[in-house]
Amino acid sequence: MTRLAGPLGNVVTYSPAGNETPGFILIISGGGKPVMASAKTATANGGLLLRRAIWEEIAPAQREAAERALREATARALDPSGRLLEAARLRRAAAVARLAGRGRIVRALRVRPVWRVVIGLGEQTPAEIGMSVHGTYGVPVLPGSALKGAARACAREDYPESYGDYGRIAFGKEPGEARRAGEETGTDEDAGESTGDEVLADGRFMFLDALPELPAKAAGTGVEIDIMNPHVPEYYGDPAAAAPAEYQQPVPVAFYTVTSAVTFTIYLVGRGHDPDLPELAASDDEDGPVAWLSTALRDRGLGAKTNAGYGYFSVEIADTAETTAAGPARPKDRR
Repeated sequence: MTRLAGPLGNVVTYSPAGNETPGFILIISGGGKPVMASAKTATANGGLLLRRAIWEEIAPAQREAAERALREATARALDPSGRLLEAARLRRAAAVARLAGRGRIVRALRVRPVWRVVIGLGEQTPAEIGMSVHGTYGVPVLPGSALKGAARACAREDYPESYGDYGRIAFGKEPGEARRAGEETGTDEDAGESTGDEVLADGRFMFLDALPELPAKAAGTGVEIDIMNPHVPEYYGDPAAAAPAEYQQPVPVAFYTVTSAVTFTIYLVGRGHDPDLPELAASDDEDGPVAWLSTALRDRGLGAKTNAGYGYFSVEIADTAETTAAGPARPKDRR
C-alpha cells in the first residue's frame, strides 16, 4: 500500500490490485473510520486531487496502475455534480440579477462544447497536465481572463474597424500599456455617471468566470481522460541528439477534457451607468463584446488544441430579463 505525499497521505492511499481485492483509493470518513472507495467514486475536491496529489515511494510495479487509479479518481471528482455547485450557480445568478435591477448592464450566454474543451492545460501540477478549476468547488471553469482575451483577439483581428472605435471602451488599455498614476481601474461596485469619453484601465465590461451547469444524467460524463501520443519523444527532447524516427518508443500522456455534456453560463457585467453601454452590449450588433465573444467561441475556439478540434462551442444568448434569481431561463437560440 502506498500513500499520497504530504498531508493528503493521511486520507488517500492505494492498494495494488489482486485476485480478490481491486485497486482502490482509501478515504477516511468524517468520523475517522477508514472507508474503501473505488477509483470510480468521487470523494474529494477535484482541484485538490489535481494540484496536490502525487504518490510517494511507489513501487515500480505499482506505478502505472496507481497513477491510473488517481487519474480516474481525479476525473470523477472534477465532474460537475452535487448540490454545492447548484447552489453556487443560483447564488451567482441572483447576484447578477440584483446588479441588473440596480441599473447595471448584464448579459448572459450559455455555451456548450461542440466536442471537448481543454482549458489550463499548461498549468503546473504534479502530473504536469493542468486544467482551470474553481478553487472552492473543484470543478472546471472558463476563466474570465481567458474569455476577455478571446473576445479581444477576435475583435482586433476580425473586426478591426469596430475594435478601433469601441475596443478600448469595452476592454480598457491595450495589453502592456502602462497605467497613469491614480487612473481608475473600474473595480468600484458603482461608478458615477459617465460621458463615455474616458477609458477605464480595465474596460467597461467585466467577464466573470463561467461556472458549469450540472450535466444531464443521460448526457454522459462531464470530464473525461484523453490521450496525447507523441511518437518521437527523443527528438522532441533534444532535436540535436536524435532524429525523428519510428523506432522511438511512444510515451502516451493523459490529460483531462470537459465534454459536450457540460454547459457553462457566462456573465458580462457593465461597470457604472454609461448611457452607451446598452447599445454596446447588444447581442445582435457586431460592435460589442457579446458578439465578439460569441464569434470567438464559435469560430476561433478557446483553450488548447483548437487545431485538433477542441475548444469550439455552440452559443445561446439570453435576454437580460431572463437572468433572474432563480437562474437563467431557457435562452433564445442565436447560433
